[in-house]
Amino acid sequence: MNNVDSDLQQKLSRINKQKEELVQRQTQLENDLNQVRLVAEKRRDKKAKYEHQYNKISSVPILSIQSKKKYVQARDKNYATEQEVSEKRQILDQCRNHIRVLSKMIMAQQTEQTQLNEKREHSMNIIRSIVEQSLYLKEGRIYWTDFDEHQQVVLTYALQLMNMVKQYPTNTFDINNEWMQTFKLACLEYGDTVECGDKRWDTAIMKIDFECEQCQIPQSAWPFLCNNQLCCELCYMTQPSETHIIHESKMKKLIGSIFHLNRIE
Repeated sequence: MNNVDSDLQQKLSRINKQKEELVQRQTQLENDLNQVRLVAEKRRDKKAKYEHQYNKISSVPILSIQSKKKYVQARDKNYATEQEVSEKRQILDQCRNHIRVLSKMIMAQQTEQTQLNEKREHSMNIIRSIVEQSLYLKEGRIYWTDFDEHQQVVLTYALQLMNMVKQYPTNTFDINNEWMQTFKLACLEYGDTVECGDKRWDTAIMKIDFECEQCQIPQSAWPFLCNNQLCCELCYMTQPSETHIIHESKMKKLIGSIFHLNRIE
């Protein structure tokens, strides 16, 4: 795109330079034409004068010869000047036509340049959006990964204490109290962290641009996973539930193990 932009700029510069030169030439031609027109007007008047004189004395032999000679000279000079006026007008018209053509070319080049700039700006906006979105999603991935790993450590410790209570039931008050406190703390942290994370990365309002691999329709929403494919909500809901992919964190698995595998009465 940069090469195209450079070529357009160079072409536009050449056309502008040609137009400037033609505008200068047009000014010169207009001045020349005005000068020739003044001369032509004087010679036209002089021709008319001598023609009138000749017509008055054409019947007088001696006077008519001299009068005719002056009239013919004035007529020829007037004709030559009128021809010069016509030629200069034709050259000026050609120059003006060339300027009009160059003006249209300049407008076309400027339109193309504008369209190119708009495409470039659109592409830059897409890139910026992708970068911002990638950073946003990366932050979310780090947030939930750290949350999962931290909760896993706390709950693993609580599970170890719980197993100790089951293994040594005779003297387990302190251990039982500690594991309960640890588990309660994990639940509080879980609730606060999930609430904060859901506000920051709410998939109900998060949008990314993708093409549904089921219906091939471009989407701007949060995708669903179905058979390891990105799907829109409609395709996701119309697929059998066994094809739905739900990612479960290690922390949730540990909570499940605490409530189902090591339940304390």
